[in-house]
Amino acid sequence: MCHPCFLSRDAKFVTVQGHSMAVYDAYGAQQFYFPNVLKYDPDQFGPDFKDQLAQDGSYINDETKGDALIGVHLPAIGAIHRTQHDKNQDFITPQDFGVKMDGTDSTGAINAFVEYVNAIPNTDGIPVGVLFPPGTISYSKDMHFTRPVNIYCNGTVFHYNGSGDAFHLGPDDLGPDYNAATGKTPFHKCYSIEGAVFEGGTTSGNAISFAHWVPDCRVFRCEFRAFGGDGSWAIRAEFNNWLVTVSQCVFWGHTDYRQDAVNTRNFLNARGYRDDPTYYKVNDQWSTRVQALDNRLFGTGWRRAGTAYLLSGWKCRVIGGSCEGFLDDIILSGGCNEIEINGFYTEKNFSGDSGEVPVTIRISYPGDPFITAGYADALSGVVPTSASTWIKRLTVKNCYFNLHNTEHDARFILFSSNLTLEQFHIDSTSFVHSTHELVGAPEIPGHRDWYIGDICFDGDNAITNRLIESSFASMYKPSYKSRAINLIKNVSAENITSGYTGPAPINTNFGTSGISATSDGSGGSYVLTKIATGNTSDRGYERNRLDMNSAAYQLICTTAASGQTFLQIQWDASISSMGIQGVTACFSFYAKAYNSPVTLNGFLLSSISAVNTQSANTAVVAVGDWFKYSLNFTPAVSMPLGAAVTSSEIVRVSVALPAGTVFAVDIASPVLTIGEVAYPLYACM
Repeated sequence: MCHPCFLSRDAKFVTVQGHSMAVYDAYGAQQFYFPNVLKYDPDQFGPDFKDQLAQDGSYINDETKGDALIGVHLPAIGAIHRTQHDKNQDFITPQDFGVKMDGTDSTGAINAFVEYVNAIPNTDGIPVGVLFPPGTISYSKDMHFTRPVNIYCNGTVFHYNGSGDAFHLGPDDLGPDYNAATGKTPFHKCYSIEGAVFEGGTTSGNAISFAHWVPDCRVFRCEFRAFGGDGSWAIRAEFNNWLVTVSQCVFWGHTDYRQDAVNTRNFLNARGYRDDPTYYKVNDQWSTRVQALDNRLFGTGWRRAGTAYLLSGWKCRVIGGSCEGFLDDIILSGGCNEIEINGFYTEKNFSGDSGEVPVTIRISYPGDPFITAGYADALSGVVPTSASTWIKRLTVKNCYFNLHNTEHDARFILFSSNLTLEQFHIDSTSFVHSTHELVGAPEIPGHRDWYIGDICFDGDNAITNRLIESSFASMYKPSYKSRAINLIKNVSAENITSGYTGPAPINTNFGTSGISATSDGSGGSYVLTKIATGNTSDRGYERNRLDMNSAAYQLICTTAASGQTFLQIQWDASISSMGIQGVTACFSFYAKAYNSPVTLNGFLLSSISAVNTQSANTAVVAVGDWFKYSLNFTPAVSMPLGAAVTSSEIVRVSVALPAGTVFAVDIASPVLTIGEVAYPLYACM
């Protein structure tokens, strides 16, 4: 670098604003000029620099000051230089608008904050990030975001005091118009909220509500602490919300205060229809699909909560998680298809109110618009639709259901409407304290293709009449598929070649093998034979109800024998005495009585050794129509230690008819099943 040197000459150095420098000789001639000597302008740090940096005073609206004067650079290869002003816009926080995080009311500031977010241009449908820090926000007007947002909360508690929705996500004027030039819907694809905690809202409708036609709705790790009033929902995504993902949320249905028992709160409403002033209810043709993952839901308090999941879309999934103390765990609308419930845990630890029956899976509900002819939204507008009177491909597996039937009347699957259940699959599932049939299906045609796999059951077999079927047989064969087989050798009365007519004592094999009748006493008048079940066509009503058996056992006593102590009809079983040792067994059959009810008792015995087990219950056969009955054995056969079991041992099921009295009863389709689950099945031929 060269420096000016003038020896003894007179010289002059001059600096100017901006800190350039000129050098002149004694004659005033400029010898040198140095622009920007200091490389920056010290004058910018004048008396108002503090105002510039604070963006205050005359600079309050100057966006080139304040954090725009500060540079930031991520220490990473390829990172660019940015200003702090640019960096701060990556996430927007409510404190920027004066929202207090200490629980004091911030309604006005929240409104300003939401308006600012909504004003951010939405040209591509990409959500902006909104960050809520720790603390409590109290407000009384719903946060209605009308442009896509990803809301991130770091333990933020929202204490809502209004009458609407705590969060309303999406504009309310979306529709089926997907044209990029005219439609708004393509630009409102995704709204999400994560990590929020909701309190208050005692007069509100919902904590989180997604607008109709928002196709991607996401709720992650949120907590609902008895939020809302009577009839409220934690989450509502009810119409054309094509993918609703709710994951790892926690819901509390009540507080611990007794006065809160008047409120029934619910978790997720994905009902699949909108109310319409002209068409009443317009459905979305099963388009609201839910993925519910590992949510923990508790009724708590003094009374059951309401509904955990109201589902209407095809391919809905409830995976993992738990549900305790709800009236209805899962409600399925008519026409639902491909529903999977996997790894779900439920406890019915609250009874229903007067007349209510707590249910794990309820098929349809009052007012379900899918089960009647109605209307749906389509690209061409509102169009008429036909009724959907079925549920198809319901899969339940790897679940645990404690129905608490020792305390109240909870059920597993119960139909609220006359719908059919097709292709029902249940496997690897446990039932605890369950004393009702697993599926309470209506007596209508169409139930078919049910697969009953490995399920564990600890119900009280002494009072359980049927664990799968409804009280009537289905009119059309439901084609049960199961690992269980019918152990009765002679399942049809059609094989009787010679009935018995005459007095006691009785000893007959009906001219066939595998069935016999025996009694003591003397005299009386008995008819033990077969009777046609009627409707001889393959689709005959009564034959199908009795699983295609064209004949039933007709057992009549018109005059009682004297000195009679027993009268039994016996069926041989295809199993060894050791094979039935210590297991649970169930003998099921159809029966109807004439004139008066007939009480039947049962014995499971091993002949020749005569070791037998009496059934844990009796079956009282009603007069009039065919019903399903069962006699349950727990355990089936208890052989004494050291008993000599020969190769000629025969396991027999013995039904004790009334001794020494008149009766008339028909029996059809006998079935003997064994195992952890003694469920009655239609005869597996």
